[in-house]
Amino acid sequence: MSCCSINWSTIGAALGGLAVILGAFAAHGIDGYFAEKYAGQVKTVTGVEVPTAQKYLNDFKTGAQYQMFHSIALVLVGFAGLTSQKKKLLNLAGWCFLLGIIFFSGSLYVLTLSGQTFWGAIAPIAVHCRLVFFCCRNLFLWRKFNRCDRARNSFLNGCLICRTS
Repeated sequence: MSCCSINWSTIGAALGGLAVILGAFAAHGIDGYFAEKYAGQVKTVTGVEVPTAQKYLNDFKTGAQYQMFHSIALVLVGFAGLTSQKKKLLNLAGWCFLLGIIFFSGSLYVLTLSGQTFWGAIAPIAVHCRLVFFCCRNLFLWRKFNRCDRARNSFLNGCLICRTS
């Protein structure tokens, strides 16, 4: 087993557990805090005024949801590392997911709990991390399947049945 694979899977599992806790907190405990902190305040969302407490509760839930998605991806990066020789690409993908959790979910948590809106400007950094991840993933898959195509083609070229047909 690879050291890196175990670490990404462990980190992903731990952050996934934290996402469950934060999601439960959002569903059952933090609504009162937001109602008290943002009482009487409104935000405009798609041209409609909504209570700030409601918007921030939804934003907090979004942070927990995306943290869970990224945590699952980290676990998968760890599992992919068990069989792959492309450790550098997988480590880069793992770091991108981890930074995505920190910047996107983290900025949403801090924004909603503190009310300081400048934290919303941090979230686009996470989008760039995701773009780098998708490039790494696509390069990893392209290399993997390209190698498989070459192996399959060399196997078929050596097959007597394929040569005669």
